[in-house]
Amino acid sequence: MTTYNRLAIFYAPASKSPLAQFGSKWLGWDVEKASNAKHPDIQSLPAPISEIVATPQKYGFHGTLKAPFKLNPTKSCDELRTALQTFCKNTPKFTIGKMKVAQLGNFVAIIQKNQSMELRNLAATIVEHFEEFRAPLSESDIAKRRRANLTQRQDELMLRWGYPYVFEEFKFHLTLTGRLDENDAETTKNILSEHLSDILSKPLKADDICLYGERNDGKFEIIERFPLCSE
Repeated sequence: MTTYNRLAIFYAPASKSPLAQFGSKWLGWDVEKASNAKHPDIQSLPAPISEIVATPQKYGFHGTLKAPFKLNPTKSCDELRTALQTFCKNTPKFTIGKMKVAQLGNFVAIIQKNQSMELRNLAATIVEHFEEFRAPLSESDIAKRRRANLTQRQDELMLRWGYPYVFEEFKFHLTLTGRLDENDAETTKNILSEHLSDILSKPLKADDICLYGERNDGKFEIIERFPLCSE
C-alpha cells in the first residue's frame, strides 16, 4: 500500500456528481483519479485560474471533517480504514442542505446557506473518535498554526486536537481559492455564484466519508470512500 505523509478525513461530493466534476476541473486536480484536470473556460476572472487555485489545489476538492494529520506511529493506515468502515456502517446518510458561493475573509468557498447541526455534530464526533490515530503536533507545526493569529480558544483547540477550527469554531466549507485581495475575491465570488447556480440549486447530500492521503509530491488523493448507512 502507498505510504502517505499525512492523512485526513474529508467530505467530498459524490464522484460523478456535477459538483465533484466542477471541483476537480476548477482546482485542476482530480482527487478521485489522482490526476491533473483541465481548468474550465470561465471568462472575466481577475487572474488565471491556475493562480487563483494555487494554494487549495494540492488538497483537492473537499470539506474538512478531521484536518490533515500525521499518523500515530502506534497505528497503521489499515487500522484507520477498518475503524472508518465500522464508524460509517453505524452513521446514517443525511442531507447537508442548500449551498452557496461566499467570500470568507480573503478567500472564496462554497458554504451552507443554513447551518446543518447534523453535519456539525458529525464533524465533532469524527474529531474525537479518530483522535487516537493522530500523532502529536511538532513544535514547528504549532508555530506554523500560530502564524494565523489564533484566538485563545482556537489555540487551546489546536493544542488539544491538532487543529484550531473544530467544535464551536467549525465552519464547513469547500475551498475554491487561495488568498485574494478584497476586490478580486468579490469578483470571483460573483462569477462563480452565477456559474454554479444550477449545480447548487439542489441540496448537498452526505452519502459517504472519504479518507484522503498526502502523496510525496504534496498533493492529496482519495484513498477510499466509506459509505454511510441507510436508515
